[in-house]
Amino acid sequence: MRALAVLLLLPACTTQPAELAIAAQLPTPLDVLVVVDDTSVAQTGRIPDPANLAGVLEGIYNGAPDLRIAVTTTTTGTLRTSPIVPGGVIEHAVRMEDGLVDKNYSGELVTAVGSLLGFDATTGSNTALASTVLALDNGALVRDDAALGILLVSATDDASADAPGVYAAAIQAHATRTMVSVVDQQPAERIGEFLGAMTLRYETPIDAYNMEAISAFAGMFDPIANDSCFPLAIASAGDCELASAYQMVSNPLPACTGDPSAASSPCFMFVSDASCPSGWSILYGGAYRYYHPAIFGRCSL
Repeated sequence: MRALAVLLLLPACTTQPAELAIAAQLPTPLDVLVVVDDTSVAQTGRIPDPANLAGVLEGIYNGAPDLRIAVTTTTTGTLRTSPIVPGGVIEHAVRMEDGLVDKNYSGELVTAVGSLLGFDATTGSNTALASTVLALDNGALVRDDAALGILLVSATDDASADAPGVYAAAIQAHATRTMVSVVDQQPAERIGEFLGAMTLRYETPIDAYNMEAISAFAGMFDPIANDSCFPLAIASAGDCELASAYQMVSNPLPACTGDPSAASSPCFMFVSDASCPSGWSILYGGAYRYYHPAIFGRCSL
């Protein structure tokens, strides 16, 4: 019924129209927990820069992320809150269908992130691993369908009670795919042991801390192919009328007039491909180059 309702908005074809539907291809949601050693990092100026953190995460999926971001410290394990983010979890998702941003905060993403990172150094024990598990056990951050990225910035070694491997197992149990990126002052024996027990990991010395510690989360996912087989055998692009659909509203999807990778707005192009049963691959341009919402249409055969 959904495909029919959308297709009624498209102009009628006159010769043997065949309807089609192409499933949405959207980026995997990513939930990020930032864990900062507030016993000493705050004193050494190694708190993550809000602009770098926000900018890199926002662009990690070619500008179309579905993000959640939360911050905790190594002495508390509680999610930090602010007047801008009272619940402690930033929600930020770009809708591929119309380019709008769904968010639960006011203002810019960098401002929301910065509001969670403004704290002073404190006394106490650096229980980085235990605090990370405690923050995840809160249940407010990690979604069932999301990948989990943990950015741990620590200028001292962990002093949690249990063995590092226990915490690694507990952390990886929270998501189907988990990666930890550690920025630490080496040597850090316990953090090193913890990293060794993580399937996906990245480590950089605190003196060399840069944006790669954040962009490393892009490595959690296999690249999305830019093309796929078109479901119908047609003679040319002119035989098809396509549209992207969002909440039963049809948005016409035109054929690209040039290189899809250089297009500034969503479009499609057919490429002859003998490996496809239909003989055609379909490429997308503009905002749909890597990801696209559900696409419906009809072609004259």
